[in-house]
Parts: sequence; structure tokens; C-alpha cells
Amino acid sequence: MKRLLLLATLVALAFPAPAKAQIVIVNDNGGRIERYLNHYNLLRDSNKRVMILGDCISSCTLLLAVVPRERICAGSRARLGFHAPYNFDKFGQVITSRFWTQAMWELYPDDVRKVVTKRGGLSRKMIFLQGRVLYALIPHCTPQPDVEVRPALVQPPERAMVHAQKR
Repeated sequence: MKRLLLLATLVALAFPAPAKAQIVIVNDNGGRIERYLNHYNLLRDSNKRVMILGDCISSCTLLLAVVPRERICAGSRARLGFHAPYNFDKFGQVITSRFWTQAMWELYPDDVRKVVTKRGGLSRKMIFLQGRVLYALIPHCTPQPDVEVRPALVQPPERAMVHAQKR
């Protein structure tokens, strides 16, 4: 009996159950960096998988800095957009935030920084990664037929994300 229990435990450890929920990013234009970092830290700790099936722009790209890469995949319409963070002055003029630009830059993994640097680095100009360039950073995925996608019932930054539950 003890051997059977030990064998069952070893099998369970060798083949962990798949995550029952996924997060799907469809069109996320970013927002306040600290909110995304807080959200992604919770997401990292949840062990949920993340599928990027549309735009993931600005602060959304911090996903690559926080959530383990083996739990992220990109669909054929996925596109990541990188730029330097900015604020507005009292006259409504755009001012690049040196502090947040440096903070984001230091958070990104080396391979992400190399790809962004090859395309000009973080600046006011948006840099888009998609297709083969994106798949070199994160694997390609397609929605699975047994996953139901529904709108999330939470506030930003989750506004552009949907939760997917196994049926």
C-alpha cells in the first residue's frame, strides 16, 4: 500500500495538472507601470498561463519581465509595442520619464533588451515586435478548442484581458 501511495505521489509530481485557467491578452494599450507590476506579480504567483492574441503595448510588455516565459505564448496576431514611458507637464506637453524608462529597461530580460536595442531602444517612437521576431522571445500558440474565452470582470490593467476557463 505504501509503495502504491509513493508511486502515485511520484507520478503526480512528474506530471503536474495543467493550470485550469488562462489569461488572454487581446488589446492592451498599457497604463500606469506600477499597476501593471502589481498585477503581473499576482499573475506570476497564480501559476496561470498567458496567451497574447492581440496588441500588448507599453506597460503591458512588462509581462516579459515578471511572468515566467514558459507560461507565456503569442498567437498569430500578437504584437508587442515598446516605447519610453512619458508623463504630461502642466501645459499638456509630453515629457519622457527618465526614471520609469530606466526602471522598465532594467526589468526587461537581456534578450528583450537586445531586440529592442537593435530597433532603436526605448524612445518616444513605438517599436513593434511580431511574427518571427516575437516568436524568438516567446513561443507561438493558438487558442485551444477546450478553452472558453470570456471578458474579465475586473478593472484596469485587466480591462484588455480576458480570462479563459477550461470547459
